Amino acid sequence: MDHDQTTALAVRAQESCAYTTSSAFAGVGTIDQQPHFRPVTRRALMAAVNTAGKALGLRPATVVVLDALLSCLPCNDAKTGAEAPITPLILLTVFACNDTLCFRAKGITGRQLRRHLERLEELKLIQRRDSANGKRFPLMRQGKVIGAFGLDLSPLLARSAEILTLAQKTRDEADELRGMKACIQKLRNACLGLNLAEDTLCFVESTRALLRRAGVTLLQAQSMITRLTEIACASAPLSVDNSAVENELEMETKAKETTAADGQNVRHKETPKSYTKKTFGLWIAEVWERLTTIPAFYPETGFVAQMGWRIHSVNPAW
Repeated sequence: MDHDQTTALAVRAQESCAYTTSSAFAGVGTIDQQPHFRPVTRRALMAAVNTAGKALGLRPATVVVLDALLSCLPCNDAKTGAEAPITPLILLTVFACNDTLCFRAKGITGRQLRRHLERLEELKLIQRRDSANGKRFPLMRQGKVIGAFGLDLSPLLARSAEILTLAQKTRDEADELRGMKACIQKLRNACLGLNLAEDTLCFVESTRALLRRAGVTLLQAQSMITRLTEIACASAPLSVDNSAVENELEMETKAKETTAADGQNVRHKETPKSYTKKTFGLWIAEVWERLTTIPAFYPETGFVAQMGWRIHSVNPAW
């Protein structure tokens, strides 16, 4: 009886110890406290955070710190060493020291690290699980980590599906905005060729600066397309009338050049023959006769003979 009672107490003590692991250490992060989420790889999650970082309110440096935190998770396959997806069965509380996090965050300072961690906590992407002395360390049992004091990434993983959806929406909007910018540029070039009022022309020219802004939204782009389309449609009749007048004038000019025939007996104009041979010799001789000072330095007989040879060589018919 004593043996059985001792065994029962021992078993009950182990169950109590296993059950009160999180309650015995207030604020410790354990697997049983983590939310359920769909498994996701670090690469896919970080790509989504980079894409939707602006919508989440993250700066590039804060994204780097978040990447450093994710790199501390033990989500590598024990046999192959390949990266495995992050699952709810992985402890999401990071207990790495500040030096390790600063090194993995591209060498930022401890002060910068604390500022970025505060920002992540404000955005509810991480949760602090501090010990009594503020240190980060794991809780071990039989050589295995069963909990830790540190930075819990459970809020981030709980929103992983939301972040992935937001990133895909951001990419779709970027593709749509790229096409709308091309349409705006085409409409702008078409409007610049029209006879516009001064205020309208100023708006058309200002669209180029608006397109260069990084924060242009789909609503703003759609508004510019609507306005440019209205400008082009309002000026379209004038441009059509002008083109019609130009075509009519061109047809009248061609009719004058054509002979007044019935269309069967047409007199063709023969283009006059032109001499294509160069006559530089004659041109130089004429210029030489107009000079008053330089000819005095040269014998007249030599120059006349030379010019005569050049004129004869250029045009023997002379």
